[in-house]
Amino acid sequence: MEKTLYHFRGNCTPASSEIFVDSIRLSPQESQQLYTAAADRHSPDGFAWGYYGSGPAQTALAICLHLMGSHARSLALYQFFKEQFVAAWPYNESFEVSIDLTDFLLDHHQLIAEADKMTPLRQTGTSSQNPAVPAVPKAVICEAQNRATQCAYQVGDLVRINIPSMQPRLAIVYEVYRRDKLDFLLGEGYGLSLLSADGHDLGGWEPSSWTYLSRLCSTSLIYEFNTSTALLKDWQQGLFAPYFASHLV
Repeated sequence: MEKTLYHFRGNCTPASSEIFVDSIRLSPQESQQLYTAAADRHSPDGFAWGYYGSGPAQTALAICLHLMGSHARSLALYQFFKEQFVAAWPYNESFEVSIDLTDFLLDHHQLIAEADKMTPLRQTGTSSQNPAVPAVPKAVICEAQNRATQCAYQVGDLVRINIPSMQPRLAIVYEVYRRDKLDFLLGEGYGLSLLSADGHDLGGWEPSSWTYLSRLCSTSLIYEFNTSTALLKDWQQGLFAPYFASHLV
């Protein structure tokens, strides 16, 4: 990176959300192609910020792709970037902020060095229908998988979300998904998708954000997630209401 000080601006309207870095508008296209190729599960709907979920993860990945110049570095760093910066930006509001990334890069210099050893490292800004994803040695993946063979949560678990400065929210786990290969390097193999009691799809929650969750009980709900549209329709038809009824916040 040629510099470390950047200006970030988010425009939030009822129709769309846009992210600008030093007045350059980012497109979600390349980051969407990258997480699809990596078998990740982030938001297909575009950018978001102000919480821990799939929309902010998509935003963080797009920003890292723009700043870092390689897929390997971006995949290695974007979850940390989301947690430190994107999740702290005002939820559902426009914002402007300047950030010096010097400390962030120093804190994660070892992870950057490991990412640089992976191949291929394709520079961003070139056209490709099938962007290359950094290869991870099978032996390393297997070792990490052995450390993360069981998720602490299951589909149907009722949880309370406790984030400082926000009202507690009740949610249910509607999906437990396996994360990409680079996440296995960190020993964090699974993520959760949450649906709030008021019908909001809160997207993907990574293990590092589980500290904000408190598990209330298992509802024994059996649910197979297909699409966000089907999820909303199921909520509107009252499928989840009985499971929330006795634990309203």
